[in-house]
Amino acid sequence: MTVIGDGTNDPDMIGGDKLYDYDFLIKNGHENGIKRMTKTIKESQKPLSDKLMSLEETGPTALGPALATGVAMAAEGATGS
Repeated sequence: MTVIGDGTNDPDMIGGDKLYDYDFLIKNGHENGIKRMTKTIKESQKPLSDKLMSLEETGPTALGPALATGVAMAAEGATGS
């Protein structure tokens, strides 16, 4: 699983057994929210759009772990991020 955040930092990769560790996913999501969601939408729109458009499916998806991480990140993101 790739964590992109607001698109202004290098992505973070999560894989292996960590995808099944709920406590890790929530903790990592909070940490990534603080680190990767610091810009406003106005500041991050272009880099985030570029990263979104360059995404390609390369194997199995991790929807459950992505949702857990994303919700934890959203709880920590800056206003307008």
